[in-house]
Amino acid sequence: MLELAVGVGLKGRDALDQAMIKLPNDLEEQLAALLATSLQYLGDDGNRQLPLLSFFPTGNLTPEALQVVGLAANQSVNAGSEELTDSDEDREPDLKWLNHGRDQLVAAGLLEYDQEREILTFHQAILDEAYRRRPRDKISGVTVGALLMHFAKYINANRSNNELLDRCFENAVTLMESLWSSREEEGPLDTILATMAENLGGYFQTRGFWRLGLSWHQRTIELRRSSGEAMDDSRLAHELFQQANLLASRGDLSGARAALDESLTLSQKANNQQGIGAALHQLAIIESDQGNPGEARRLLQRSLAIKESLGDQSGLSASLHQLAIIESSQGVPSEARKLWEQSVSIDEAIGDVAGAAATHAMLAQLEAMEGNFAKALELARSAVQVFEQLGHANAEQVRSILRSIERVAAEQTK
Repeated sequence: MLELAVGVGLKGRDALDQAMIKLPNDLEEQLAALLATSLQYLGDDGNRQLPLLSFFPTGNLTPEALQVVGLAANQSVNAGSEELTDSDEDREPDLKWLNHGRDQLVAAGLLEYDQEREILTFHQAILDEAYRRRPRDKISGVTVGALLMHFAKYINANRSNNELLDRCFENAVTLMESLWSSREEEGPLDTILATMAENLGGYFQTRGFWRLGLSWHQRTIELRRSSGEAMDDSRLAHELFQQANLLASRGDLSGARAALDESLTLSQKANNQQGIGAALHQLAIIESDQGNPGEARRLLQRSLAIKESLGDQSGLSASLHQLAIIESSQGVPSEARKLWEQSVSIDEAIGDVAGAAATHAMLAQLEAMEGNFAKALELARSAVQVFEQLGHANAEQVRSILRSIERVAAEQTK
């Protein structure tokens, strides 16, 4: 920044602006030269694998996703058809050229391995070169299909693990958007996209991708209502429930209530007790937010009874936590403490780290209200650490709780 200020002072803003205009061209020429040099040292397997980077427009990918597109493209070439045969799928995959090609790309500086995130990254200039070499449409179609199925399975297997979803989310959602924009009629793709969006519901919520999440929830609701391939009232009820959560997070309580009412009706029609209990819980939160603690208590007690009968420990903990919030707001701290401690005990037993941390944050506020600042700070700091490690969308909210407690504690010691 000092050099920039000196440059402006000596030569004037106009002269500096002219110099900055020329800079991108110079950089592009340098990058082109570096790319050309790297390509000269790239072996056959690396050259064979370079075009496959075009299937990852975000400039990053997981090694396993690269393996999927490599195998799909290779098998498609060998089969000489748009679809892979059963014998092709059963054949032992040739991983040698894939691993060798990836190593060549890394050695040539065209790929970098991020050990912390366990992903490979590359520059836009590399992506441009990959697009120039992209396989013909027939191979591309097969490869896109294989990549979509890989993402669908990966997201399903890791839907509760944000850190693992981080590794593929950008590429997965980019592919989903591309396929949605090119969708012209009903087909098997509808079910795949709807299921992927549904499995990403928690990720949209906890990572704070609310606008994107609402867009995909709405698309999925449309598919569950009208697509012959994806129509499913049970899944529709769940999707409406997830939509309601995001709408409530954005402050649209009337929209959230409407979605929950429909979700509850569908769950009652199907006698889906878990769906009923979940909808009652969320409706209770809305009633509480709108100043109706009595109705909120009634709904939560119904939800608790259902969850207890189902042995739904996670749901039981969540409803105990919410009931404690109501008791605290109504001036019954002893009852709130008892409920929160029950909630934490359940979360710790089932390994719900985020749930336990959220309750610790509430207990921290209760301890601070009672003047137990040492304990309050311990609980709040522990909660902040957990939420930051998880990359949770509510991390800032918990940090705010900690700052508030620190401020009050400092004032008490003056």
